[in-house]
Amino acid sequence: MADFSYKLDNGESLEEVQKRMYEAFKGINSKSEDNYILSGHGTSLALLFNQLTNGNFGYDEWKEMQ
Repeated sequence: MADFSYKLDNGESLEEVQKRMYEAFKGINSKSEDNYILSGHGTSLALLFNQLTNGNFGYDEWKEMQ
């Protein structure tokens, strides 16, 4: 299992990316009554999906993303 709190100097941890992505998603979702498209790189989207599925979206599911 990944250490979501690990980060390099002046970097961003997975935990921080996940929080940022989730807050952005909540903001977009709360203001939209229509369909919308989310875009991002694989890791940030995987972290969002992990949050939205209560941890059920993990590394194996990330590897299957296309």
